Amino acid sequence: MEAPQLNTRAAMEATMQRRHKLCIEVDGHLYRLLEQAALANNLSVEEECTRRLEGGERRSRYLQAVIADLRADEAQRLANEPHR
Repeated sequence: MEAPQLNTRAAMEATMQRRHKLCIEVDGHLYRLLEQAALANNLSVEEECTRRLEGGERRSRYLQAVIADLRADEAQRLANEPHR
């Protein structure tokens, strides 16, 4: 017999009960960047940090472009290799 699924609010409350407090020190520049991101995402700084730690942060456009270039270079290298 399957366990009943929790509604969204109950699931959030269950998650909140499992939270642990983490205190970190960051330099002023990084903190300002976090504040700006939190403001842009309509979140508190704490919520923005949690979102990033949970993997909700997307890669920057620059990083995505670098990865795309690396993949294209690798594909070109493989295409130019003689077949074994």
